[in-house]
Amino acid sequence: MPCGLHRLAARGVGHAAPLLFDTVVTSVGLPGLPMSLAGAPLRDVYPFVPLAPHQSLGIAAAPYRSGLHVGLQVNADAVDDVDALSDAVTKSLSALYHRRP
Repeated sequence: MPCGLHRLAARGVGHAAPLLFDTVVTSVGLPGLPMSLAGAPLRDVYPFVPLAPHQSLGIAAAPYRSGLHVGLQVNADAVDDVDALSDAVTKSLSALYHRRP
């Protein structure tokens, strides 16, 4: 798509996003190799989904080495019990992990 048309379409979709959906789910791919900064090894990853106005929930998953790191971003006005949501996601991921082949 030509650059100008892409810019125009992206702007339109960005403004329409809250009307089209209120939840964002994404996966962020990371290399499987160990990473470090100034010699300090990367141990945990905290994926983050920025929310557009009027969006309720963002879920990001980032597999890194032998783990799957999940981040939740919520609009407090739309999600009443963040702790219950976090517990449900943790339990669901644990159940999936234990059922893997």
